[in-house]
Amino acid sequence: MKKILFFSVAALALASCSNDEFLGENQTSKNDASGAIKFASTTNGMTRADHVGADAADLLGNNFVVMGTKGGTIGTPSSVVTTKVFDHYNVNWTQNTANTTASNTADWEYVGQTVHAYATANGITAQSIKYWDYSAGQYDFIAYSGGTADLVYDAAAANKLYVTEITPATATSATGGAYTVTGATADLGNFYIADLVTVPQANFGNEVSIKFRNLTSKVRVALYETVPGYSIRDVEFYESDAADVRYVAASPQPTSGTMENYFHQDGTPYTSSDNYDSNETYCVPESDVTTTATLYSQTANIYSDGTYTVYYPTVNNNTDSDNNKAHVSFAASTSGAATTSTYAALDYNNAKTLEGAVGSKTEKKYLGEASNNATYVDNSTTKPYTIVLPNESATALTLRVNYTLVSNDGSNETIKVWGAKAVVPAQYVQWKSNYAYTYLFKISDNTNGCTKGLGLGTAGLTPITFDAVVAETEDGLQETVTTVATPSITTYMKEAPNATANDEYPAGTIYVMVQDGATIKDLSSDGQLYTVTGATTNVPATEANVMDALNIRTSTGTGSPVVITGRNSLVLTEATSDATITAIPGVNGNDITVTAGQAASFTGATGKTYAYVYTVSTGTASTYNTAVTLTGASAPSDFTTAYYKDFRCTTLCVAGDYTDGDTYYQKLTNNNNVYAVKVIKVVS
Repeated sequence: MKKILFFSVAALALASCSNDEFLGENQTSKNDASGAIKFASTTNGMTRADHVGADAADLLGNNFVVMGTKGGTIGTPSSVVTTKVFDHYNVNWTQNTANTTASNTADWEYVGQTVHAYATANGITAQSIKYWDYSAGQYDFIAYSGGTADLVYDAAAANKLYVTEITPATATSATGGAYTVTGATADLGNFYIADLVTVPQANFGNEVSIKFRNLTSKVRVALYETVPGYSIRDVEFYESDAADVRYVAASPQPTSGTMENYFHQDGTPYTSSDNYDSNETYCVPESDVTTTATLYSQTANIYSDGTYTVYYPTVNNNTDSDNNKAHVSFAASTSGAATTSTYAALDYNNAKTLEGAVGSKTEKKYLGEASNNATYVDNSTTKPYTIVLPNESATALTLRVNYTLVSNDGSNETIKVWGAKAVVPAQYVQWKSNYAYTYLFKISDNTNGCTKGLGLGTAGLTPITFDAVVAETEDGLQETVTTVATPSITTYMKEAPNATANDEYPAGTIYVMVQDGATIKDLSSDGQLYTVTGATTNVPATEANVMDALNIRTSTGTGSPVVITGRNSLVLTEATSDATITAIPGVNGNDITVTAGQAASFTGATGKTYAYVYTVSTGTASTYNTAVTLTGASAPSDFTTAYYKDFRCTTLCVAGDYTDGDTYYQKLTNNNNVYAVKVIKVVS
C-alpha cells in the first residue's frame, strides 16, 4: 500500500513509496497575529494519511533541513528568490511541545536548534525566530531530510550521505541544481526530498506546508499467460542475445529417465520418447540460463550508488502541471558502476494448479492466467518490491525468458520455447522518486520464441506477447501494456487504474508506441489502426488471427475506409489515429515527451475491439488453393468470380452450381508480410 506521510512544513507531508493513493492536501488556518513563520502539521481535508505526527517524524529522523528565501515583486510571481531567511535551518520534532513557543504549533521547532554546518560557514551563529516580511512578493522554501541516515557535509564517506549546500540561484538547473546528495542505495533509501514551496504575499501568515517523498523508487516483475490450450511452467531467464549458441556437455550428466530437456552436440533436441542411454553425451546450451537472472544487465538502469542532483525545472508557472515539482538527475560514482539487479525464482506457490491434470501437474507450478493473478518473480507471496535508485534518463528494459508449454488436455504434451524477448520503451522505464513500478509480462499465442533451441530455428509458436505494466505512482496509478513480438507495441491510457486487466481498456484516449530493440518506430508511415469485427468463439480477435487476416484475405482491401476481410472471418476496417502528437499525458503531470511520429493516439469507443498494426516488412506474395464449405440459402455475392468447381481451381462456378452445404474451392493469396499487432478491447 502507498504510505503517504503528509504534514506541513514541520510536520510536512511525507509520501513514502508504497501504493495507497494520496487523497487530499492539508488545509491550514491563519497563524496568530504575531506574524511568526511556523512549520506545523494538520490532517484537515485528508481522508487517508498513513504517516503523520510522531510516525512521520520517526521516518524523517525527527529532523529536516530548510532553506527559506524571500524577494520578488508583489503580485508578480518570479523564479526562485534568493535573499536568505532560513539558511539551512534545522527543524526538529519533540513530542508534546506544540504551542509552548511562538514558533512551534505542531511539535516542530526551529528556534534555538543546532546551527547547520553550512549555515555556520555562512556566518550564522544561531537559529532565531522569523516573521513574515510584507514588503516581499514571495517566499520560497527548499527542504530535505536525511531520515535515519547519517549525513556529512565535507566529503563522501562509507555508510553516510554527503549533501551539498542548498543554492537557490541554481535551483532550476539540472546541472547545478538546488543541492546534491551522494551515497549508496541502502542509505539513499532513507533520504527524503520535497517539492519547492512558493508562498505569495497573499498567503503570508499561513502555516508553510511542505510535501516530502522518499528519494528511491521500487520495481517488481511478474508474468502471466493466455496461451489457448496450454499452461506454462519452468520459466527460465537468460541474458544473451547471441544467435550463435554452442551446445556443451551437461554437468552433471543425467543418469535415468527421459531426456526431453537435453540436446545432441549439434543442437538437435532429444524428445520425450528418448530414454536414457549411458553411451550418449547429453548437452545443454552454453548460455546463462537460470531461474534467477540479472534482468537489467543490458539497460544501465540500476546502480549501487551515485550522486543525485535535486532541481526544479518549472517554477511559478501555474499553467504547467510540473510546476515546482522536484526532479532528480543521476550520475553513477566510480564504485557504483554495477548495472545489475538479481531477481529470485518465480513464486509458483502463488500460481495456479493445472485443472484436470494428473500426476505432478497438480502441483502449484504454473503461471497465473490473468494480469490480476500474475506470478511474481520472487520467492515470496507478499509480492515485494526491490528498492532501486531513480533514473529519469534510463534506457529500454529487455526481458528474456525460456519456458515450457504443457497441454491442458491431459496428454502430458510439452513444448519448450526458447529465447522469448520483450522490450519496454525507455519512456516507461524512467524511474522517478517515490514511484512504484510493476512490469507485468504476458505470454500469449503470439510468441517470438523458438521451439528448436536458444538462437535456433524460426521464431514462433507465432504468438508470445509480453504485456508490461508500469504502475503505482505516488499520487495515482500509471499502467502501460507492452506486447512482445518483434517489434514490441506499448499501449497506455492516463488515469485508468486496472485498465489493463485481461487486456481491456475503458473508453477514452489510448496511446501507442512501437519499439524494435533500441529503435522507436515511425508510426506516421508504417502504423495503422483498425477496428476488428467478425470474431467468433473459434476465431477470437487475437494478435495471431489479426495477422492471418491481414496476410490471407478474401477481399483485396479497398474502399474508404479500407475494409479487409480475412479468410478466418475477421473484418478489419481502417480507423483514424493521430501520429503527430508530441506528448503522452502522465499521472501527476509527469508527461512523457515524444517527437512527432514516435507515438499515436486514438479515442477508444465502448464495446469496440481495435488492432494497432505496424508493418515490419513486405513479403513476396504466394498463391494457393483451398477448399471451403458454403452454407446458407443463397450463394455469396462473389460465388461466380471467386469460387471454383475443382480443387485445381481451373473452372469457375456458375449461378446454378450452388448448393447449401457443398464444398467449393478458392484461390487465396498469402501476402507473406510481417506485422507487429496489438489488440485493444474497449469495454466501458
